Amino acid sequence: MCSFVDIIITLILVVVNTKIKVFLKLFLELIFIDLCIIIKAKGKEMKKMWRYKIDILKELSNRGYTSTKMRKDKIMSEGTMQHIRKGHGISVDTLNTICLILRLEPSDIIEIVPTDEEKIKYF
Repeated sequence: MCSFVDIIITLILVVVNTKIKVFLKLFLELIFIDLCIIIKAKGKEMKKMWRYKIDILKELSNRGYTSTKMRKDKIMSEGTMQHIRKGHGISVDTLNTICLILRLEPSDIIEIVPTDEEKIKYF
């Protein structure tokens, strides 16, 4: 948990009565835990739960869909192609377009890779 959480909780607990202290402490801890998770996610510390199985842009290029052609024909934006290059997520519509062009199923393009936490929780 973030260190500033304890300081804020301590300051607030001095002011309120005992019955509200427990509820308020739990409530603030939940808020700050979520905040810490968001900060870690923006810092890319969180593990991805999926990955691309193929080099999508290379396969599209092999089919004649170069990045220039896709931008020119408004099939895919440069931003979307950058997301693919970096291994970031894409929309379901984009995945659908890729599947149609490459004549593949989504499972041929992405693979689910559960994190350790997900394995513990779901397996």
